[in-house]
Amino acid sequence: MIVSFDFDHTLRFETGELNTTTMLDLHKHIDAGDEVWIISSRPAIKENRDFLEAFCKEHAPTVAGIRLTDGHLKIHTLNEIGSTKHFDDDPDELLHCHEWGIMGVDCFNQAKWNEHLIELGVIEPKG
Repeated sequence: MIVSFDFDHTLRFETGELNTTTMLDLHKHIDAGDEVWIISSRPAIKENRDFLEAFCKEHAPTVAGIRLTDGHLKIHTLNEIGSTKHFDDDPDELLHCHEWGIMGVDCFNQAKWNEHLIELGVIEPKG
């Protein structure tokens, strides 16, 4: 099975903290012998590639590859690598997966997103 994971908010939250739930999923697929890819819509520049390669070297050294879609939807890349299951926090990406017959797994974490927005001063904490 070929399985793919988004990066931002899916494997690592904006605060820098790992998303332990999806990191466990990633390692379950690696341990099962699945081919695992990291697919990010980050800009396709050297700094982003280097950052993701360093992340994988530390946390998931056996991933099959990393792809940057430069802000474009991931569906064409997912089809190109033959992904049959994709983990993402973006509902648009998940909808496209469904339309193309790829099993999508929703990884959005509202609490962590709110922490990030509070940190940025975009929203105030409740209470």
